[in-house]
Parts: sequence; structure tokens; C-alpha cells
Amino acid sequence: MKRRKFLKAVSTAAGVAALGASKGFSQTNTPPKPAKGGRAKTAQAGQTKTYAMGGIDPSPPPSPFTLRKRLVGWYPDGADVTGDNSCDRLFQEEVIGIKDNKVLAPFPIHFQDQDEASKRWILGKKLVKPEEAPAKYIPFTFFVRRVARLARQYNASLYRLRRLRFYSDYKDKLDQPGTVKWPENNPWTKKPGIPNPKDSKAFGDMVQDAEGDWNTVTNNFHNYLKNTGDTTDKFNFTLQGADMVTANGYIVSMRIVVQGPPSQGIGILEVGGSSSHVSLSSAFSSFSPPP
Repeated sequence: MKRRKFLKAVSTAAGVAALGASKGFSQTNTPPKPAKGGRAKTAQAGQTKTYAMGGIDPSPPPSPFTLRKRLVGWYPDGADVTGDNSCDRLFQEEVIGIKDNKVLAPFPIHFQDQDEASKRWILGKKLVKPEEAPAKYIPFTFFVRRVARLARQYNASLYRLRRLRFYSDYKDKLDQPGTVKWPENNPWTKKPGIPNPKDSKAFGDMVQDAEGDWNTVTNNFHNYLKNTGDTTDKFNFTLQGADMVTANGYIVSMRIVVQGPPSQGIGILEVGGSSSHVSLSSAFSSFSPPP
């Protein structure tokens, strides 16, 4: 089980410590350069060699797939900063929130298996409806639910593409009943029917559409988090951290921390005032269109 983090630069006045923050899915490709006065600028988003994930394989012709694929794998995070394939082991920073009583607190860890709170450490709390939230947290609840919808679209599109890839990889088993457990179609999405990779034209069209959808939903998710706090964002929040808990690459829960609008006297916001760690519940129940 891994975490995927989305972080932004944080000021000390915000009451959050998120060191080495970057804007998006990927890591930074250059270290921050000191600016005048000695303060470091936030590095632009880019990709570096990392030892935290598996390698990358192409999809060579005659495969209908065009996206390269990330192989399964996980290792303690590290980066090749010298270019000689040596591993500089990296420390994983965490987002530090601030409670209603102004006490700084890290993400709460529960060590007792019998404790229900220990399960929520992974699964998160229930994703509440805006009308169920305290008045102070209604806008933030709307925001969290929008992020959750984007996460579900991400999951649904990933499943759709993986399903097609599975059919393609094991197409020689289509005429051998009982040898493969074929993945079901997501009942919440448009029903494309049973993929038939032996029909190269129809299957190729399905793959092209699925890859286009995957790029769309991934970019929507990335850009929404990256642009949180822009003047076009009706919530006027500044994202301090978004931590995604995943299983087999699917997002199962998330923790969102934002800085509220200063004009409204709202500081760091987390669902319930202490933790925004919420479960997606029906993790595959959304699909495109964009939010």
C-alpha cells in the first residue's frame, strides 16, 4: 500500500509544515535555488528517476495501446541525483495540521488493532454530505467531495483501461473456458460490451477511447489540485496537502488540508476540525465528463 502525495509550497503563517513541496503528480527535477534574501523558491514540477516505483515498459506495435505502462513494484523512495544510478535515499515528509484549539498536530496514528480508529487510519471516515457538516465546514465539505469525485473518475478510468489491457494480454485464452477470470465491466459506467481483441478495429477503437478518457481524467485531477487557490476557484482555498492512500493503484481514501480564505477569518480546515481523512466509499462509481 502506497501513498501518493500532492503538495504545494507552504508558508509558516499557514500553520502547516510541508517541506519540499511540489505542484502535482511528479517529483521535482531540480533542487530549489536560493532567491535574494536567502529564501528558496519552489521547484517547478518535473520527473526524476525514482526508486519508489517499478520500471516503465512501452506498448510496442502491433498493440493497439499507445500509453507506456508502469510495472508493478515498490521500494523505499530515493532519487538518482548524480546521474550514475546511485540511490540517494529520501525522507518522506508529512503534512502537519492545526486543530480548532490552535494545537499543531501530525496525522494521528492508532496502534491498537481492536480500536475502530485504527481501521480509519487506512479507510478514513465517512464522506459526509454538505448538509451533515457543521456550518463552518460546509464549503470545505463541498470541496472535499469534488476532489473525491475526481478520484473516483480516476479509479473508474484506470479500471476500464486495465480491463482492456487484461483482455489484450490474454486473448489467446478467450476460447478456453475456465482458464481465466475475466474482469467485469464497471456497472456505473457506460457499458461498452465484452471486449474482443480479435476484432482489431472495434477493439482498437475501445482502447483509443479509453486512453483518451484516462488522459482527460488524470489531467483534470492533477490540474484541479494544482490550481486550487487560483482566483477562478470559487472556494478560494489554498491547498496545503493532499495525501492519497492507494491499494493496487486505486485510491481508497484521501486526506485533504487547505488554508481557508483569510477574509473570512478561516485558517487551516480539515473535515471535523481535526482530520479530513475520508473514504471514497464507492471508489469506482464515477466516470467522465469533467467536474
